[in-house]
Amino acid sequence: MRETAQLKRVSYDEIKDSVADRRRAVSDEERMSSRVRSQIVRQALESGLTARQKEYFILRYCEGLSGQQIADMYGVSRSSVCVTLRRAKARISKLLGAQRLREEVINLMMNEFSQSH
Repeated sequence: MRETAQLKRVSYDEIKDSVADRRRAVSDEERMSSRVRSQIVRQALESGLTARQKEYFILRYCEGLSGQQIADMYGVSRSSVCVTLRRAKARISKLLGAQRLREEVINLMMNEFSQSH
């Protein structure tokens, strides 16, 4: 004789509430993470990038210009623009990584402090 699993009946409202709760939790976390990333990118644009990197980055990712359009504006090769953008993105990625490391250290310290008290 084969046993069949009994499925619990769940109302549509219960499912909808559960999904909404999960979305709120994820959304709050994503918003915080997004805010931190935006702040780091802003800091990088203000002080972590060269003037040329900053200009190209803004034109490419904020204004939506292509690498060739930027190259034409500055009278340089497209590959030069691509290299500059790659370096800018690497610098921003490095800053984001450093921020994550700082957050992990802070969390570790907070956990140790809360366990000792």
